[in-house]
Amino acid sequence: REHDQCSAQIAALQFSYGIRNYRLHTVSHCDCDARFRQCLLALNDTISDIIGVTFFDLLEVPCFVLEESEQCVQWHWWGGCERYGVVPLARMVQQSQYHYSLPAE
Repeated sequence: REHDQCSAQIAALQFSYGIRNYRLHTVSHCDCDARFRQCLLALNDTISDIIGVTFFDLLEVPCFVLEESEQCVQWHWWGGCERYGVVPLARMVQQSQYHYSLPAE
């Protein structure tokens, strides 16, 4: 549930942080996905393993990191840049496989 409330997300088919998410699902910041993975691993049961394998291995949902870049932040009316500033830009990252342990009986 906490994963759905990640503050840094790019919704399906939306443009944010300088990139477009062409996927049919939301992509989250890598920190949020790392917490999601740790939560699933800590639960250590069959359902959490199914969710982890589906999300990370079968769907191969990427995450993104934010890197600061200098960009135009204010344009003149004729199109030239009036002011530059540092803005966060997303870079997609392919996540590692979900490595689970069999639940204790």
